[in-house]
Amino acid sequence: MFRVGLLVPSSNTVMEPEFYRMAPQGVSVHSARIRLTEFTHEALVKSLDGVQREAELLSSARVDVMVYGCSTCAIIGGQDWEQVLVDQIKFNTGIRVVTVNLAMVEAVRALGGGSVGVVTPYTDTLNRLKRRYLEAHGLTVSSIRGLGLSDASEIGAVEEEAVMPLVEEAAEEADVILIGCSSISVIHLIERVESRTGVPVVTSNQAGFWAALSGSGLRAVDGYGRLMRLP
Repeated sequence: MFRVGLLVPSSNTVMEPEFYRMAPQGVSVHSARIRLTEFTHEALVKSLDGVQREAELLSSARVDVMVYGCSTCAIIGGQDWEQVLVDQIKFNTGIRVVTVNLAMVEAVRALGGGSVGVVTPYTDTLNRLKRRYLEAHGLTVSSIRGLGLSDASEIGAVEEEAVMPLVEEAAEEADVILIGCSSISVIHLIERVESRTGVPVVTSNQAGFWAALSGSGLRAVDGYGRLMRLP
């Protein structure tokens, strides 16, 4: 059994069910929750001790990989904050660590790169930070559109009718569509969008799961996009 461990912000109600849906036979998903209900730099700094504590507890389940699931955290904290987090977890547990943001960057590259059209539930302020993060990792952002939300419970309740118009607009000017936020439920839209637009789609949870399985010889169940079918 290949065990995937999730480090999930306490307010996130989407990541776990989406990972369960993508998990093939032979893969199990195990979670630990990090107390994080607001997305500010101060809150992120305070959460670091909790992350390490929960990671050590999760390691006792003998997971093969840990996925840090806060997509907002790295764009607020920055690359250095994210790297410190990953290095500390690896040092304390000896377990490979994936972050959903870095997984998205790698997924775009695996799909051939090019320009990315970004869709998020975030405010303009967070989207500016998102653009800066992606560009710092060498991606070309052709556009970025958001729903103007900052409350975690509102983000978790977003319906596809709110997301699809932004996604279709992004597809007109990008080589890859990137839907960024692990708290927004969108994996069920991936195949439909790719079929309708011809443009590959990368989402936070899809990319996180793809990166978690990397090197394991396992593949996600069918139905979650071109990324999951890469050799």
